[in-house]
This record gives sequence, C-alpha cells and structure tokens, in this order.
Amino acid sequence: MYYQTPLAGIAVGEISSLITPQTGEDVNYYFIPDYQNAQLFYNKQQFLQFDNGKGRAAYGRNDRLIKGTFYIGLLNDNEWRGIEVDIKVMAVKQVKIYENVIYKRERQEPQYVTLNKTRMNIDETKIRVPVE
Repeated sequence: MYYQTPLAGIAVGEISSLITPQTGEDVNYYFIPDYQNAQLFYNKQQFLQFDNGKGRAAYGRNDRLIKGTFYIGLLNDNEWRGIEVDIKVMAVKQVKIYENVIYKRERQEPQYVTLNKTRMNIDETKIRVPVE
C-alpha cells in the first residue's frame, strides 16, 4: 500500500519503525486521559497517564482510548535551555459501509426428459390347482 506520510502507515499498522533523527533535543512526553490529570501534571504533582516516553522522535499507536479527549504533556528536562517541539497527531476512523450486492449466480434450468410410455398388456391365464 502507498501512504502519503509515514504517520498514516503507522496509524494503520503497516510501518513499524521510522528513522530517528540524530540532531535535536529530547523531550519527555505523557498522554494524559483527562483535564484534572493535566492540571496535576502542570502543577508537577502525581498524575494519571496511559502512555509516556522520552526521545527526539517518538511515535505510537493507541487502540485503548477510542473516543473522547486526551491531553499531551511535554516536559523539558533541561532547566537552562528551551527547546523547540513539533507535534503531529493523526486519527484514523474506520467507517463500515453496508450495501446490497447482487451476485451473478448460475441459473438452473429444469431438465426435461421424454419417456416413451406404452400401455401395459396383461395376459391372464387360468391354472387348475388340485386341492384335497
């Protein structure tokens, strides 16, 4: 299959790895399920997350959270220097389409058999049987 971007290939599960860039700074990232936990992350308190990682380039696929809102928390571990971060998020939705399909089926014609019937002739004969 052909995909316009590598993210599309990851989203449908066809591409399993990408080339990691050799330059740039790494960043900690967290996928946070709701607003309350995002506020806890912002205030540097204990928070709930469903995925996390650290790196220059990261990618992943999430099949558990299929609806609703989630938050992405980014944390720079370097206190002296800021970093630039580029985020791309892709969502793929499966749409099922149902339709009536007419298949070409072989039509079965009845088989006609001609029978040559003749009237049955019965010959009667009388036989005498002695009985005591």
